[in-house]
Amino acid sequence: MLRAVGVVGGRIVVADLLHVSARFRTLDLQGRDERAVPVEGPGNSMVAMLSRRFDRSDALTFDYQTFTRSSGIYHYDVERDRLTTLMEPAHKIEGIRVTQRFAKSLDGARVPYFIVHREDAVLDRPQPALLTGYGGFNAAWMPMFLAHLAPFVQAGGVLVHANLRGGAEYGKHWHDAGRLACKWNVFLDLFAVAEQVIADGITKPDQFAMTGASNGGLLAGVAIVHRPDLWRVVAPVVPLFDQMEPLPLDTQFDPVRAIFFEDYGDPKHPVMAKVLYSYSPYHNVRDGVQYPAVFQVFGEKDLGCMPFHGRKFTARLQAATTSKHPILLRVWKNTGHGSVDPETVLLQATEWVGFIMRELGMSPA
Repeated sequence: MLRAVGVVGGRIVVADLLHVSARFRTLDLQGRDERAVPVEGPGNSMVAMLSRRFDRSDALTFDYQTFTRSSGIYHYDVERDRLTTLMEPAHKIEGIRVTQRFAKSLDGARVPYFIVHREDAVLDRPQPALLTGYGGFNAAWMPMFLAHLAPFVQAGGVLVHANLRGGAEYGKHWHDAGRLACKWNVFLDLFAVAEQVIADGITKPDQFAMTGASNGGLLAGVAIVHRPDLWRVVAPVVPLFDQMEPLPLDTQFDPVRAIFFEDYGDPKHPVMAKVLYSYSPYHNVRDGVQYPAVFQVFGEKDLGCMPFHGRKFTARLQAATTSKHPILLRVWKNTGHGSVDPETVLLQATEWVGFIMRELGMSPA
């Protein structure tokens, strides 16, 4: 999918996505003599995702990151076909292997996902695994540096990075196929990836975890209530759980409400109300079900995904579950949808990643 284009150094430079990885190519002005910029993949680039066009210049400067390399800055001499590093990645993780696979969703759609694990991992027997995803708001869930998930992978866990409909991985049609009345496709894609990973023997339900943030937190809530059989532990981060009343009725929330309506729809609409109710995590908790362990994270001052979602959901889930697994709620004071304080970000991630690793019986490497 085309993301940016321009003329640099007398050649056409194209940035696009190929199966959820950013790539840069150059061609002559007649559209021939294609050359690939030699970057390590799969990867992600803010320049590729946000530029739309490249200004005329003699060379191309861009950022790039992968699952094992944090963002670096690179300089590509178009005329000489030579790539140099202007700023080395601050962090590198060695001994990690990344592969891409595809699962078939219920309607036949091919859903891509990445498998990230230690090179010495033996995947012919079940391992602890953690599935992450987003699937919404026309945002591509691109490869990104492992960061706070590195301890999980280094301890022998398998990260499953799923690219669900609702995002922008394959253009506008991929987004439209996962929003409004089609929102269920996102959840069916998630279940298809999880079932495929289990069928391949990579993990099994009592070693499987799932997490997501914001819209991905909604995804995690749906995973808990609609397919509790797939997971041992789920960690929703700043999620939405009540899709029938996601925000207070005060007019100050109207800008956020307008954003929600674009992807979720209006719960007052007679058709969308039925769709929203059908997957809304809070409304689909059932008594007598063995739910997985849950660790929820909220920010006290979050104006989009407010803590009342977690308080209602926790009470309902604790009353309904027949398992002995903990159902926990963490509300961080003086934080919103995230935090700009690096120490707080680190502590938040340490808590829920540590919870997942403890529930899966893992020890830090």
